[in-house]
Amino acid sequence: MHCGYVKSKAELLARVLGKLKGVDAVVMLGDILDLWRADPVDALYHSSPVLEALIESGAELIYVVGNHDYHSWACRERLKSRGLITMEVYHPFYFLDGVLYTHGHLFDVWKHGVPEQAAYAIYEAIYKMGEKSVAILEHVAYRPLVLLLHVLRGLRWWNTAPRWSIFERALAEALREMSKEERSKAEQGLRELSEDLSMLADLVAPADSRLQAASAARELASRLETKPIHLDTVANLRARAPPMPSQELLELASRKAGVEARALVYGHTHEAYADEENNVYNVGCWVKEPCHYALVEDGRVKLEKA
Repeated sequence: MHCGYVKSKAELLARVLGKLKGVDAVVMLGDILDLWRADPVDALYHSSPVLEALIESGAELIYVVGNHDYHSWACRERLKSRGLITMEVYHPFYFLDGVLYTHGHLFDVWKHGVPEQAAYAIYEAIYKMGEKSVAILEHVAYRPLVLLLHVLRGLRWWNTAPRWSIFERALAEALREMSKEERSKAEQGLRELSEDLSMLADLVAPADSRLQAASAARELASRLETKPIHLDTVANLRARAPPMPSQELLELASRKAGVEARALVYGHTHEAYADEENNVYNVGCWVKEPCHYALVEDGRVKLEKA
């Protein structure tokens, strides 16, 4: 729901709860509070109507944290260890009647073999950023060419060697010259090379002239167009597409949770889908409509629109 974020549609929850009077439990799948964009006080203030509606519903409330509200769990653990709080918050799984619930951010981590400590170090760093810094991070996270341009500018600032200035200018001109379709193709290939920034600079901007830079970028896009492999990096853990086939997701989640789950319900990627054949469901997000939720009855899962 990303409460505290200006794009949150969390108020739609009242409509959902109105449809579902008498439900036994509401499982919240993480990123309920957006502590990356708002401080805890602001996030709680803006989510008050939502939280009141949940409490008044009379349902048991189960909170499984995600990457944006990970600190809800971390703080609860510290407070609970000192006897100051008893609220149950789950991380990273909740298991009930054969259905496994999780936010889903750790699928990206496990898929690429990234140490969980490294992922949470990133979450800690983002949590401490200001809202403007987070917005900048999200602006470049899925645009490798733009990210590269920022890196080159940073290198020029730290190192006055002319080559960085030349590459920066050439890349900026190439971005202006290229069409949206050309940039999209180039960025798809550049994601695969994102760990070698000097190679990226050489490939994208081998000269300081506008024409040559744009030509090189188009040539690179053409060469890489046949490579469909998409590799995420530690700096871009969040993937919008399902992190892996549904059956693999269910097996991985069951193994990590130490249970035999017959169905998996998660979110994180902001794209809702229902794979009924493999019993894997993504509830999407509540920052853009249509918003979805999963209705679970007698172990059967059905994806519904809010």
